[in-house]
Amino acid sequence: MRFHPILSFLLTSWGASRGTAAAEDSTPVAGGAGLRGTPALLAGGDDDRSLMEMDMYGPLHCNTDAVPSISSEECLTGATLLSSLIDAAAAASTNVIVPCGSCVTVDYTDGSIITLPGDGSLNIKGRLHFPPTSDVTLNSTAIFIEGLLDIPHGIYDENEVKFSLYGQDEWYYYPHEKCTAGDLHCMHKKAVGKKPVVVAGGKG
Repeated sequence: MRFHPILSFLLTSWGASRGTAAAEDSTPVAGGAGLRGTPALLAGGDDDRSLMEMDMYGPLHCNTDAVPSISSEECLTGATLLSSLIDAAAAASTNVIVPCGSCVTVDYTDGSIITLPGDGSLNIKGRLHFPPTSDVTLNSTAIFIEGLLDIPHGIYDENEVKFSLYGQDEWYYYPHEKCTAGDLHCMHKKAVGKKPVVVAGGKG
């Protein structure tokens, strides 16, 4: 994926040995392209373990089986607005989750600075699409990508899209199809540290 020249983006490929990237508090980092998975989470000591983990951290079935496909324009036609998703999460005091098998489109076009509600994390299980009109900073404590983070080349020249990570809490990644989020007893959970960006089976 190519990024717009003024796109300030926090998803970088450094830290790939843990499948995460972190930054200083509230400091956006210009990012690289082509994040396609979490090599450390897929790397096993033997072939059987590697195959097991590739299945665990592969694309989610609720995305691959979705009709219409989350990568289609048809999905975007009926997409939920990100502002509505954030408002609903704030009202329920929960974190923001882009539902698996569905599309959410960003409708912030005025340079808004949005601190995500609940625990501040952003869980992208479906598709989060940033159209060219997007102009927003999202403050988040952690970002988990199991679906599709879609920021196409062509954000308007006068606009910016920023992700800013903050906080000192230690985080775990809970595989969508193996764990219930927050289940500390799940044998498949992975410690990912502070201010993580985790790409597991998804694309960014």
